[in-house]
Amino acid sequence: MQGHTMNVIFIQQSAGRGGSKNSLAESLAAISAEGSIRPRVICSETGPFTERCARIGVPLTIAPLPAWRKLFERIRFPSAMRSISRDLAPWRPDWIISNEMWWAPHASAIARHLGCRSAVILRDGIATVRKSLQYRLQEHDLILPVSSTIASALTSHPEFTSKVQVLFNSVSVPAVDAGDTRKLDQLLLPYPEVRRWLLVVGKLSPRKNQAAAVQVLRSLIDAGETDAGLLLAGDIDPAYLPVMEQAITGARLGDRVAMIGNFDGVASLLERAGTLLLPSFREGLPRSLVEAVTAGKPAFSYPCEGVDDIYGPHRDTFVSADPTPAALVSTIQRAWSQPEASAKAFAEVRESVLSRFSPQAHLARLSSLLNEPSQKPSR
Repeated sequence: MQGHTMNVIFIQQSAGRGGSKNSLAESLAAISAEGSIRPRVICSETGPFTERCARIGVPLTIAPLPAWRKLFERIRFPSAMRSISRDLAPWRPDWIISNEMWWAPHASAIARHLGCRSAVILRDGIATVRKSLQYRLQEHDLILPVSSTIASALTSHPEFTSKVQVLFNSVSVPAVDAGDTRKLDQLLLPYPEVRRWLLVVGKLSPRKNQAAAVQVLRSLIDAGETDAGLLLAGDIDPAYLPVMEQAITGARLGDRVAMIGNFDGVASLLERAGTLLLPSFREGLPRSLVEAVTAGKPAFSYPCEGVDDIYGPHRDTFVSADPTPAALVSTIQRAWSQPEASAKAFAEVRESVLSRFSPQAHLARLSSLLNEPSQKPSR
């Protein structure tokens, strides 16, 4: 990257756990290690995400960020953006980047006040043309979907065509932590009959659809995979818990399904798992798939956004034809029945993933985009 050190402010409203926060934290780590971009983060609260920022050494601005979609909070929006902009003016930012669509109006408003450019990262397939217009993405200099599928939904609209640029996530898997492994061992002691764990990572919720993974396990056990179990790692949506409990009870799998709640040691989870499953109805770019492939673990998925970018020509080997447990079981069984062909396909997928989603590739792409000359007059 050439020229002066670029000051870039990222907006991330919430500070809890989740894929979008993990993705931004990885990006910030890559940026901070390289040094040609100086990042800062605006957040409305403190929590696990801001703690990660502090460990990386990224400065924080904690300020209220009124929700754009809520009428009462939108009334306070102009004054809140002016106040934040006054606080940030001495930092002289070059870019304001929203980490998700929901704070895109905040990024463009602050950029207008400070006379700099703005961008929005799109991390969810919910970013349709209608939603994108609602959140005024056309006001930004760049629109950065994390998958080709999200991008293709927007590029045909004249307001977005010239601004849409795919920015793949930076994804890496840390070294296994012995303490995490010991903790996981204790959590899995009540399941002595399980020798092979199918892993699903993510908040237990209707969109992530973990109840379908229970059905997949039942079908695989009935087909002869009698040593298999299901490991579910992620915070639990209280409204979804009865759905999970009913699915587990109905499938008679109380001794084979471990719901361990949030577990930060992803490397230990992947070390323990034999296979990762993703039965989600909607994603942006599924981090858990990329993490599993990076760690050398096969991963099978519903046909959600981002799978083409991960699997490429080997999509049919690892992605079900439709979003149903039966189709996912069929995909898994076909791959397991052809171990040599599946291993060859997986090796090619992994080689592509390690190149496409590396921190180095992510930073190079981001730096290139942010250094492109502005296509419109300065604000």
